[in-house]
Amino acid sequence: MADASQKKLLNIFQEAQLEVPRYQRSYAWNEKQITDLLEDIEYVIERDKALTGNRDIVHYFGTVVLDDIREIESPAPSNWMLYEIVDGQQRLTTISLLVSCICEELKELSNVVQVDTARRSKPDQLAQKYRDIYVKYQNKENGQRLRPAALTQRAYEKLVIAEEDPDDLLEKEPVLPARKLAEGKQTIISWIKDLRAEYLSNGLSDSSQEELNDYYGYLEDVLSVVSNTFEVTRYRVDDTAEAGRLFEVVNDRGKVLTTAEKVKSHLLYCAGEVDELDAQTVARKFNEAIETITLQGGTEQQIDQFVERHWEIFTGETSRSRIRQDIDELHRRIKQIDRYAPLDREPEEDLVQWVETYVSTLKDAANAFVAIYDPDVLKDQYDDIDPQVIDKLYSIENSGAATNFRPLLMAAYIKLDPSSDEFSRLVRQCEVFSFRAYQVVGRVTTLLRRRLKQEAHLLYVSDRSEQEIRDLFGAKTADEYYGSPAKAVDEICDIIDNEIGRRAPENDFITYLKKRDVISGDFTTGWGGFTRKDTIKYLLYEYERDLREQEGDTGLRTLVGFSKFREDSELEHIAPVNPANDRAALPNHEENVGRLANIAFLWPDDNKSASNDVYSEKYNNTYESSGVKVLEELPSPPKKWDLDALDAREDDLVNFCLGRWSGETIAYVTTAEPVEEHIEEEIRDRVNSHFKHSRGGSVPTIKIQAGEPLDDSREDVESVRTCPDCNAVKMGLVNKDEFYCACGTALEGPIYQIESYNTKQGITRNTQGV
Repeated sequence: MADASQKKLLNIFQEAQLEVPRYQRSYAWNEKQITDLLEDIEYVIERDKALTGNRDIVHYFGTVVLDDIREIESPAPSNWMLYEIVDGQQRLTTISLLVSCICEELKELSNVVQVDTARRSKPDQLAQKYRDIYVKYQNKENGQRLRPAALTQRAYEKLVIAEEDPDDLLEKEPVLPARKLAEGKQTIISWIKDLRAEYLSNGLSDSSQEELNDYYGYLEDVLSVVSNTFEVTRYRVDDTAEAGRLFEVVNDRGKVLTTAEKVKSHLLYCAGEVDELDAQTVARKFNEAIETITLQGGTEQQIDQFVERHWEIFTGETSRSRIRQDIDELHRRIKQIDRYAPLDREPEEDLVQWVETYVSTLKDAANAFVAIYDPDVLKDQYDDIDPQVIDKLYSIENSGAATNFRPLLMAAYIKLDPSSDEFSRLVRQCEVFSFRAYQVVGRVTTLLRRRLKQEAHLLYVSDRSEQEIRDLFGAKTADEYYGSPAKAVDEICDIIDNEIGRRAPENDFITYLKKRDVISGDFTTGWGGFTRKDTIKYLLYEYERDLREQEGDTGLRTLVGFSKFREDSELEHIAPVNPANDRAALPNHEENVGRLANIAFLWPDDNKSASNDVYSEKYNNTYESSGVKVLEELPSPPKKWDLDALDAREDDLVNFCLGRWSGETIAYVTTAEPVEEHIEEEIRDRVNSHFKHSRGGSVPTIKIQAGEPLDDSREDVESVRTCPDCNAVKMGLVNKDEFYCACGTALEGPIYQIESYNTKQGITRNTQGV
């Protein structure tokens, strides 16, 4: 097992010679990552000065994993241990580079500053002390403290050991890791020059001794922070296999500390500064949340995503709604924005309450993140959850905009019972918007992102009073609050319903379902087809489910969940893309072969020997015996697969989609006679326009039917537009854009009724618009 201990960086370098093994990548840090490190150093120095040295400050610098190779002879009085750096080489290399740059500056400063040698070392003496520890011991041949990877070694020897100018190396060096190290030195030198300008009004040669001593003191502080304040968790391992395992678990692969590590570091820092905060409790709760994700195979990137998603639902902040835009990184917002956890937040009780509340909410949020990120986890957690909820979550994940919905669905997981109708209802609304707007119509995936995140926060805090919010954040986080999770679900479903009608109205939905190439959108400029092939699989899967439901439960028992379906099924072009002969092709083949109506699916074991053959051969050899209801609906030979059959199946699929992905609010237009397709389009546009101006919202679903109107005595039915003469809700003749009542009265627009009852969910709701 690995030997874990907390160590100061000084101790890591003092006792060892460090090597980067060959399996590690070379140096890769960029300006942003180095600047983060330098800003952390400045922050710690400022905190130390604010506390006037009354407390021991510790700053967590992450994890390093060292492979214990052997004890070696050293030029120092005691022998060193030779370690291979399994994890942490980017940080350790940058620290060595930083100390070398500081030491170069100290040597220049030593020529001009006069110091009280009874109280402090001369700058050149201090430089030699720290070079011995972090760079090369007394310049002995075997005294080099750190040996980088091969592609960085030569540059390290020039830039760090020999203290050469990085500009000279960059003029000649083509190797990227070497250039990265040189650019890193440039970044540090630029930072030192800024410090020099800040402290020295006339440069090194002409500034006062007071300024020179102050500047020297700041450089001493930098070295002290690096050596005595920065702590790491050191894992010491003694075999290669264990090193490899740890490398896979904790290796940062050249990245700076993760957001999660930075947030945890600050919270522990707070616990060290405030007696009422228990550091062990803070660390335990934070670690429990992170472990919840890592135990499900979560990566560092996913952990950071979790921290960000939790932040959004906890605080209500999005990237465009921040209190101060100049502080953009989450870990800096926590420690610098007054309403969160700056160490100077007053009164101190507010800081304690905020940190305790924040860490106590992490575990539930981690469970929610895992369950929403991987719906199979949710299925395992709740045996009684509706399987269709799981399928809908997979459809949302397939949309390319899953991150838009995760905060809202996480909040729903936390505040609602995932087996409840409320949870199912909210998932369905998200799935309908996702499918219609993102996956079929092709709206940009940033659409509605901010609003959904705002609603996630409102759902998350819906069981808290406004005063509780003020007590926690010192301010309101929203203009209005819903008052209960049930009320929040009602309001949010209304909002999404309106957005479905606004962003993916039925006319657009129908248009894109009928495009000539739904897979890649070759015939439509600016539209790339359905988002993914899995979108078509999901549509066909739901159609298959619907056909089986019509026959009873027997067929449904053998239908796998969508997660397995998308792995096992294969899309099948009924008329083949590459027909074996003219008889297997459709008229205007290229324009019709990619239509949705020409696509079905097969199982892996189905006979595909006639895949490019004529329709009758494919039907007899494969379709008839496949057990797939979607295929059983196709016309059996001697009937042909021609344009008439294609158009008929397209109508069936479109009608299914309009029902399956309908909104909760439905407008019914009843006519005396069936109307033509172009008249239906006109009716939908006119109903939406009227509803928008009268109610301020959009209708996601408009059903046009010949027959009798809805019973307007029902509580969930409202006659929005009626005949001005007879008050009827049934139209008579429709001629282009001219509308008439059954009594013969000319109408300004179509008569329609609104039904606020979702027959699939069985829920009565308010539909007064948004």
